[in-house]
Amino acid sequence: MKTPKINWVSDFPDGELEKYIPSGEETVLVAIDTEYTRHSEFSNLCLSYQFSVLDCATGNYMKKIYYPELVTEVRLTLKEILLQVFRMMSISSRKMNGYHVMFICHFCSAEWAMMHDRKETSKYLEFLYKTVITFKPIEVTFEDSEGVSCAITFEVGDTMLLLPPTHRSLEKASSLLDEKFHKKELTQFEKEHMNSLLQTDPERFYEYAIHDADITLRLFIKLQYTLNKMNGSENTRYTTIGSATVKHFVKAMDKKIFKSQFSKRNKIYQDGLNLAKRAYMGGLNSSYFVGELEGELFIDADFSGAYPTVMNLLEVSDFGKPIVKVKDDPFSLGDIDD
Repeated sequence: MKTPKINWVSDFPDGELEKYIPSGEETVLVAIDTEYTRHSEFSNLCLSYQFSVLDCATGNYMKKIYYPELVTEVRLTLKEILLQVFRMMSISSRKMNGYHVMFICHFCSAEWAMMHDRKETSKYLEFLYKTVITFKPIEVTFEDSEGVSCAITFEVGDTMLLLPPTHRSLEKASSLLDEKFHKKELTQFEKEHMNSLLQTDPERFYEYAIHDADITLRLFIKLQYTLNKMNGSENTRYTTIGSATVKHFVKAMDKKIFKSQFSKRNKIYQDGLNLAKRAYMGGLNSSYFVGELEGELFIDADFSGAYPTVMNLLEVSDFGKPIVKVKDDPFSLGDIDD
């Protein structure tokens, strides 16, 4: 399946989706946000899923909030979210086949944790800086409510990874947009008791929640445009602010030297890379599901500079065996138990 060429990067550089001219590309940009509250000592309760969606083929832009059943606490699966998105954009089963879908979050790990099938789907994603993304499109197959088989290409992007450390909160990041798109304010008590806000003032809850999804999509597009402008590119989809920096760095130096030092044929570089990969396997602790524990105490201690200190004490490093990358096979959502 060929991934359609995405040209939304340069079409509305300031995140002004209302000014977007339809490109005809079968591409859907989906900003996803969730609201949740502390449910117990070891678990969170998902209160809502909110979507901000742009269909690049038609220029249609819509926002929607979905409230799960709080009594049963059943969360949405990735398949259900996809069907929700296609349904709200009036894209039929026949038309959705072959579409390219890009999920956009601000700190994707938090939003992915609210999915019912997070364990099954997260293994197809890449883990980077305590969040999850994709470096290239992957193929996804699923069936709609009528049993019609659909195949799409799918990507996951994170706005947080495109920002400098000083602006990684959504509140500060939204300041890069027009003032009307700045993050809405809530008191600290309201943020800590979102379930109470939902019950006492559902309209205010809705405005706050849906606005976060809205600005996430606008921010993602503006950041992509800015990074493309900096690098002299037009429609490159950057995954991190670092990837944009590397691209600019490589352009400014002798490519022959760069390739000779960092090529697959350079054994010293590859051995060092394998060592770094193996070290980082133990250097990141992330919890994507909070469960209940009885009679157990877990302590996670982090020592600054531990890896380089220990490596410096080793006379001969054990580079270990190269890590085998997971095969890029399409995964099906049709067999996942909803």
